[in-house]
Amino acid sequence: MTRHGRRAVLAGAATAVLAPGVAAQPVTPIGIFAAASLQDALRALEPGWRNRAPGPAPLRFSFAASSTLA
Repeated sequence: MTRHGRRAVLAGAATAVLAPGVAAQPVTPIGIFAAASLQDALRALEPGWRNRAPGPAPLRFSFAASSTLA
């Protein structure tokens, strides 16, 4: 994947993770399946997600090779 492609994927993931939720009290964790190369970036975004009010759903990450996730 090119550097530009990685940035596009990361930007999309950040938007999905940090977008405001519409549910008041989600019960189930949000599953995020991502390439292993994005692990550091997504883990860095996680504290920002947890600090959002009114208490967002917990995130459940699953990192693996892109071919494995496909």
